[in-house]
Amino acid sequence: MKTFYWKSVLALLGVAALASSCDDKEETVQPVFPAEMVKKTVQAGESVEIPLSPNMDWEASITGEGAGNYFWLDDAGLKENKISGAAGDVVIKVTFSENEELDVNRVCTVNLTMGGQTQAVAEITRLALERSFEIHTGSASEFDFAKENGAYIYGESVSAAELITFSGRTEYAIPVKVISNYAWTVALPDWIEADKNEGEAGSEEILLKAKLSEALAAGKTETAKFLDASNPDIAVEFEITLPAFADRMEVDATELTFNAEGQRLMPTGGYADSPGIAYALAAKGAVVKALGWDGEWHDTEFASWIDIAISSDSENAALQNLTVEIRPQANTGDERFADIFIFPASLAGIKATDICNENDPNCGFKEEYTRYCIGRLSQGAGVKGDFITLSDNPDDVYMATLEKAASGGWYESKLGTDNIYTLTYSDKWADAVLVFSEEVASYKVFDYDAMPLGDSEVDSYWLTFTLFGNNLKGRATMDPDKFTNQFADRPESFIVLYGADEKAKAGLYCIYDETSSGGSDGISIVYGNGTVEPMSQSSDLYWFINSEFSTSNIYEATVSSPYVTFNTGATPANCKIYSDTDGNPITDGSFEVEGAMNGITVYISESVASGKGCIIVLKDANMVNFAAIHLIYDNAATGSAPFSFAYPDYVSGATLEKYTGPLMSEIKGFFYGVDENNIYELKYTREFPAMAMVNCPCEPVNGAAWNNWDDATEGPIANYWLTYEMMSSTQILVDMAEVGKSDYFVFASASWDVLGVLVCTRTN
Repeated sequence: MKTFYWKSVLALLGVAALASSCDDKEETVQPVFPAEMVKKTVQAGESVEIPLSPNMDWEASITGEGAGNYFWLDDAGLKENKISGAAGDVVIKVTFSENEELDVNRVCTVNLTMGGQTQAVAEITRLALERSFEIHTGSASEFDFAKENGAYIYGESVSAAELITFSGRTEYAIPVKVISNYAWTVALPDWIEADKNEGEAGSEEILLKAKLSEALAAGKTETAKFLDASNPDIAVEFEITLPAFADRMEVDATELTFNAEGQRLMPTGGYADSPGIAYALAAKGAVVKALGWDGEWHDTEFASWIDIAISSDSENAALQNLTVEIRPQANTGDERFADIFIFPASLAGIKATDICNENDPNCGFKEEYTRYCIGRLSQGAGVKGDFITLSDNPDDVYMATLEKAASGGWYESKLGTDNIYTLTYSDKWADAVLVFSEEVASYKVFDYDAMPLGDSEVDSYWLTFTLFGNNLKGRATMDPDKFTNQFADRPESFIVLYGADEKAKAGLYCIYDETSSGGSDGISIVYGNGTVEPMSQSSDLYWFINSEFSTSNIYEATVSSPYVTFNTGATPANCKIYSDTDGNPITDGSFEVEGAMNGITVYISESVASGKGCIIVLKDANMVNFAAIHLIYDNAATGSAPFSFAYPDYVSGATLEKYTGPLMSEIKGFFYGVDENNIYELKYTREFPAMAMVNCPCEPVNGAAWNNWDDATEGPIANYWLTYEMMSSTQILVDMAEVGKSDYFVFASASWDVLGVLVCTRTN
């Protein structure tokens, strides 16, 4: 019992001792972590603050792909992956990089470690950037892609586009603006090219063009791919269409009037040995055909009396700018006509009967072929012997001569006939009985400018006419004292004789000249670049011309213009061209000449090499040589320019020189035959003011720039960007108000000879 007792006491004492020992030790503290994890999403560049209340010393760390680079712990501005501290309230700041990424979500896990234990307390996600890729195409205006302040104007975002061309152009293209948030490259079909094939994030512009070939003539649609520069597996598809151009045809109609000899009516009046010229734009393989027209019906075969030549600016191009030369053969019969067509390759085998409209003879040909028609060619009737002769009775003719005038007189188009006879009286009592090969039904008197007289003017005019002898004879009476044109060298006017069909049979060029001699005290250039001066008698060529052509009135002219007008002081009755090496006539068309009022106009073919020349001999009304010009073509020759700065010392930020820019085809198209040496560009490159005083030939046509005409008001457009003021009859003050624009003034004579074109461009 005692034993048990002591054992029990000892046991109790042991328990008491143990309890006493535990009370002496410090109680163990456990880490307390947040009850919930913080979860957030952020954008690039954002920060997240995480409030914590650790109950003991702690360490915070971040984990996740990109830790330290794409996100980090912000410790008073320092980038850390770990930070630590003592127990108490604290705010942990996590910051993400401003770099945006595509296709990758960056997840940052914030871990808290205390007492040897670690727990994730926050998960912050920076979402991947959503891809953005837009394609915008340029807007088209009538003649070009629309621009504002020199920059293309774009439309809404699209997924497909059709390449565009404009009248007169062989290029198919489209400007494209790419707006994206990533760098890209573009993979194009092999028939498309671009001015660049890659771009950075943001806005980029490229120009897409088709590489035309005959294989694409039917058109094509294919897909281009815009690829992510860093991930080529990601692509945006863009469908590109090239419209068919196999049947594309743009025709510039032209005046196709010829006389019986096959000479063309020139733009300045008169006829010359020159083909009719027409221009067209067409796919390779185009053909030209002439369909005869007899006034009521078309022929069932193509006209064989018209010679046609067609040439291209590029024989191998899929689209070509074509030049068509049309020349009828000499006509010995009645007046004749033909419609000239240029057909695409798909219609090359068309027959004459396919074109004719059998159901409507007044229309002539089927409407679907109208777009291919260059124009209607008309050729005068052949002359069957002389229509007018002098009476063979000596008593009927006194101090008068009658000669057949050479073709090409400036007056022919106005009189309506090229069958002209020159009747010259050299005495106040001169008289001539004229005999006609056919009956003359009526006549009309025209003034010195080939304009018909009104009924009230006829009786008092200096020139009168009477018919007699069953209308097979006539008499012209001239009274020089009544002639009132103070600018004329001598009295001269015209009479036109008409048949019963009211068509002109012949014309009389009536001249009163007591000396019956022509001539000139001097010859000068009035249109074109070059110089002219009397030829020195020390020249061997002077004595060759003098002996060969019996004239001592000889001039030396050096020109750079292919189209030059000379003032000869009198209107030549005839002009002939001869070689300056052997004196033989030139008939190959390399040099051509036509008469003009008080002068001549010389045309020089493109085939003439610089340094080559000719001799032009001028004859008076009695077919006596009165002057000769030795003309040399030198494409580098200088002379009086049509435009120059009036006060060059005061000009800055501007240039004035021959024009070579993109408006050339438009200008040449509107004004066929205009000399490129007379087309100048006034270009301003400074900001303000853009004004210049320029010497010019005369006031611009219509008192406005060419594109500055309002059809509704029949006057210049108000507040147009290009205006001018004439400071004198040959001095113009030009004012350009806007940047990035071009327009041009046209200067022409009263007879619409284009004396010059001034293109005005402002680039700054």
